[in-house]
Amino acid sequence: MNNIDNAFEQITLFRNINPATLKKLKKDAEVIVFKNNEQIFLQNTETDFLYIICEGSGYLQHINTESNSSIQSIVLADSCFNLSTVLLGLTEIITSFSAGKTTLLCVSKERFLSAQQTDRVLEKNTKTLLAIENNNRLNHTICLTSFDVEERISWFCLSLILHERIRKNDNNVNSLTVNLNKVVIASYLNMKPETLSRAIKKIDKYGVNFTGKNIIITDQEKACKVCNHVIGAICARKDTDDCPINH
Repeated sequence: MNNIDNAFEQITLFRNINPATLKKLKKDAEVIVFKNNEQIFLQNTETDFLYIICEGSGYLQHINTESNSSIQSIVLADSCFNLSTVLLGLTEIITSFSAGKTTLLCVSKERFLSAQQTDRVLEKNTKTLLAIENNNRLNHTICLTSFDVEERISWFCLSLILHERIRKNDNNVNSLTVNLNKVVIASYLNMKPETLSRAIKKIDKYGVNFTGKNIIITDQEKACKVCNHVIGAICARKDTDDCPINH
């Protein structure tokens, strides 16, 4: 089995789609490995591919006219860099970067749009992924406007762990290694790097440990304190007796 076959097998977006659709999507598809902090596409440009992370992570950065920048989104394995803009036919409004060694599956935009219109399973998978992306954006906004510094960091750690549980279909995942540097994380959480460095030492009260590149949920009940109905929507504990939001 070649790299293309392996890459398509890893991606939830293409799960259970028609074999004929899959065969068409594999034409012109590429697997590309990016080094740390490499640009994948530039702001205000058009791309010919849908970019999906197979392994690793990345981030989307907006640069305004005054050359100030901010991290708008963290992109994890089994997620797309540019699904919304591909579907809407827009130019890329932000620049994307890899974080650490990152493997991308690059699928022809034209072939994807055509397949998405004829394959009902792919259409359903696409809508599900869009809903998750919208949920993540809403979650991020709530985090920045409602949480203090320590809560923001704890929320960030919990959201990454929940994503990994879904990706691996394993609700017992409680640890994760991330290649995102502290400057990127601080910008995403709207704080200074030095503030992040100080506050990260105090998040154990939320059942989270973030040392170096390793995130560990040490106490699930405490971690649930930084949850809400938005982030909880993707949690396996939702609507169960174990969910503290229900009590």
